[in-house]
Amino acid sequence: MMRIEDGSISDTIATLQRRFQHERAELQAVLIASSELPADRPLEERATIERREQAIRDLATQIITLKEHQKKEKNERNEAARDPRHGKNRTR
Repeated sequence: MMRIEDGSISDTIATLQRRFQHERAELQAVLIASSELPADRPLEERATIERREQAIRDLATQIITLKEHQKKEKNERNEAARDPRHGKNRTR
């Protein structure tokens, strides 16, 4: 796996969060519009809602995965900076 720099992960997370918010807003608009429809929503309307819900779940999963990866890399860097004999920072 290629190592991703922190800036890249942070930028990617920010982009995914913006997409997440956009998708959520779009879903809310679809739900509001569909609430004005009769109780029997057309299949196309239900499919649109399901696609948007799935997109939101996928984006949330990607954001969580990247944040976990970012935290893991940070912990690994912190561990590497410690002196293995004493558990103290090497800079001391």
